[in-house]
Amino acid sequence: MRIVLVIQIVLFVFIQNINAQDNTNKYSGIDEYVSTIKYSNRTSVKKLAQIITKKSETNEEKVRAIFYWITHNIKYNIRIRTIEREYSDKNQIINEVLKSRTGVCQHYAELFNILCKESGIKSVVIEGYTKQNNQISKLGHAWNAVYINSKWLCIDATWAAGYYRGNRYYQIYRDKYFLDNPDEFITSHMPFDPIWQFSESPISARTFDKNLKHQDHKTSFNYRVTIDEYLNSSNLEKLKSKYNRIYNNDVTNSIIKRHLEYTAYNIATEEYNIAVGNFNKGVNINNSVVEILRSKNGRPDDNDVKLIINKLTQAKKHFVIASENLYDISVYSQEIYRTSKKMQREINRILKDTDKQIKQYKDYLR
Repeated sequence: MRIVLVIQIVLFVFIQNINAQDNTNKYSGIDEYVSTIKYSNRTSVKKLAQIITKKSETNEEKVRAIFYWITHNIKYNIRIRTIEREYSDKNQIINEVLKSRTGVCQHYAELFNILCKESGIKSVVIEGYTKQNNQISKLGHAWNAVYINSKWLCIDATWAAGYYRGNRYYQIYRDKYFLDNPDEFITSHMPFDPIWQFSESPISARTFDKNLKHQDHKTSFNYRVTIDEYLNSSNLEKLKSKYNRIYNNDVTNSIIKRHLEYTAYNIATEEYNIAVGNFNKGVNINNSVVEILRSKNGRPDDNDVKLIINKLTQAKKHFVIASENLYDISVYSQEIYRTSKKMQREINRILKDTDKQIKQYKDYLR
């Protein structure tokens, strides 16, 4: 069973004039160098990052170089913009976009993220949805944020690379979506997880969707501390905390509802995989007990018995943890929970046998 990375993307049509910050002079040297880079499909991601940032002295210049290279070398694939696609992991997404030189928002965001990480820059992929001319998009979107100069700034390489009108894509670069302030970015980009608003009092989904003048705040937290805790937590902890924050910040539309369901499914998948891991550890320990007994021809001495009790106790702990993981699955996915019932019955049987064996060996030592 694998985590489902579902890509649902949208690129808005921009036909109005955009009053973007003019970064031409500030980054002209970086932009000119990046424009000369020739890339081979055989080049590794690490090597590509080194090539792109070769002339960059600061993290800001590195981010600029990566952003400029992606927006000028990756073309938006309009044919797959509304197709749900499954990937086994994020490396598959990155390999796909580098090979084809085309992609959708998730490709742009994941590629930007990995190139930043390979360059020593703190970066995240943010999933959410967007709004243009007070109209909510029908599909999800993905973008990035980077931590440079002691603050988080937002980047949307997809929107910066161009736009489409009808069924035609126009690769026309725009600087507006480079290192944008989160307070400005939130007017058009709504993260599913409110921590990526980078605000102590993030606005609710209802406020964003309805264009409410009086901002409705469903939650508040120290986003800097919360983000640090999130980034340093396990994958399961990330998924669960994300799920709770999304749920508490209003599920006002079908886009959020779908994403919440995907997150719940991924939680259940992770719980199941952890349960399988603990179950296998318990089984392996029990098998080591069998080996001890076999080596002693079924006649262990007192030291062997003490070792066996210790091993059976360790095995029991793994089976208990596996059982707890399986129990949590029912909260998030009935589909995976039904799949896990057979394992739960087997765990219950083994736990009963293990308790019986531990008691017998302890009685033997008395």
